[in-house]
Amino acid sequence: MKPLLSILSFAAALFFYSCQSAETNPQLKSATDTIKFFPVTSFLQTQLIAIDSLPVTIMYVVTENSKSDTSWIKKNQRDSILKTFLVEEIKQDNLTDFFKESTFKDETINAITLTYDAFGKIPDSIHIRHWDVYIDPDKGKVKKIYIEKEFLKEGIQQHLIWQSDQFAKIITLKATEKNKLTVVKEEKIVWDFSK
Repeated sequence: MKPLLSILSFAAALFFYSCQSAETNPQLKSATDTIKFFPVTSFLQTQLIAIDSLPVTIMYVVTENSKSDTSWIKKNQRDSILKTFLVEEIKQDNLTDFFKESTFKDETINAITLTYDAFGKIPDSIHIRHWDVYIDPDKGKVKKIYIEKEFLKEGIQQHLIWQSDQFAKIITLKATEKNKLTVVKEEKIVWDFSK
């Protein structure tokens, strides 16, 4: 358990370092001359390591055409379901040419929110369109991650909602003939049943 706490402490420290911007700390900007984003993929991988250390079986709920099916899955099945959100990494500096970060404190949900939006043209090889990181300001811990991806050729969008230490949910939307997005599938992976 101690290595897990060390990893989580490192992630929290890394977050607070990356939160400092030229707006809040001009010396930091001139000293490093780089922009740092919160390393979302590293955080998700740390969460997966933590899940693997738990004595639980993972529940998988898939909903299609208003019908839900629940089953228990293994680690390799879980990784396969989440793969699309792990292969295209969000690191500290790999997407800074295409996305900008804005930070605000949302009193309604008691969270510091890091929001990442695209500016200019995004290369076709990048499917990520937007993401948010929600931080508990009292504990300095990530509460939730939200990521949007778009696959233009297939007319599909996928949204990931990652509730830290509890569950992950993937919502798949498909464009109809009138270019209206419709939910075609929801997949939820649950590993904490106490909440």
